[in-house]
Amino acid sequence: MSSSRRLHRWSLLFMAGDALRGLIFPLAALVFTARQSPWEFWIAWFSLPVAGFSVWRYFTTWYELADDELIVRTGLLFRNVRHVRYARVHNIETVQGPLHRLLGVTDVRVETAGASEQEARLRVLALADADEVRRRVVEGKRLTGLGAAAGPGTVQGEASAPGTVAAPAARELVCLRL
Repeated sequence: MSSSRRLHRWSLLFMAGDALRGLIFPLAALVFTARQSPWEFWIAWFSLPVAGFSVWRYFTTWYELADDELIVRTGLLFRNVRHVRYARVHNIETVQGPLHRLLGVTDVRVETAGASEQEARLRVLALADADEVRRRVVEGKRLTGLGAAAGPGTVQGEASAPGTVAAPAARELVCLRL
């Protein structure tokens, strides 16, 4: 049921923009100065591999929505495969700047409860793909019983409707009597 997917094509623009942000002042000096010195040309030549690295990163980044986990694969020479189980996901954050809204895309950041930083980041997904990631995580949490809560009038451990799973029955761990 799962298949590997690539990030949205606009992620090339955002990745290259992030990589070139540090070179913006030297590149502006190159464009706006009448007298061009050799160091400005070297900075312009240096910006080409930086932009090329962004293209490389785009073509070597894949994500997969498996039945019970999100799998993010990055890199070609140095492979990084990250498995994030839906049951561990604590928060899914979507971030949209003005350019994101203009292009109809968003950044998706997946956080788990035990991690000090984001567990996975999917740079520039289409809004429909971001909604599918969120839907699959919520559905995965519900199927494991971690995201479901027993509704009013239901006994814990019983399903409230066909096809749904209620939270497991609570156990008493410690009882203090005075």
